[in-house]
Amino acid sequence: MKAYAMIIVICGVILALLFAGCTTQSPANAPLIGKWTLVSAPGWGGTNVTPVAAITAIFSDKTVSGSAGCNNYMATYTVQNTKLTIEKPETSNKTCDSPPGIMDQETIYLSNLQGAASYAISGDTLTLYDTMGKTLLTYQKAGI
Repeated sequence: MKAYAMIIVICGVILALLFAGCTTQSPANAPLIGKWTLVSAPGWGGTNVTPVAAITAIFSDKTVSGSAGCNNYMATYTVQNTKLTIEKPETSNKTCDSPPGIMDQETIYLSNLQGAASYAISGDTLTLYDTMGKTLLTYQKAGI
């Protein structure tokens, strides 16, 4: 009977050690995960973000989706440290006439999103940069 009790204790210790080593680690993209609202896009040649066309980016584990102003979009992305690669976004197929310039703004936004090569987060601000370190898009953290 003592041998049986000893086996149970040893098995319990082994299981405890195995489960102790199974900690959940945050994915590398954890700071990105959440909803972001575009606040500026300096590379748009002076074109400001159209106020009535909320542009959003919702980063989940492996996809980014949101509103590009008129159409919704979705793309896969990968993160390694602060390097960011966003694949070509798929979009819905609406045409918006109002406000003027919304479709041009959307085209530029999606191009800049796909052109992102790195990112930085400072407080509630997410900035995406191109391969030369030029700011492409700047977002504010938003609630979901």
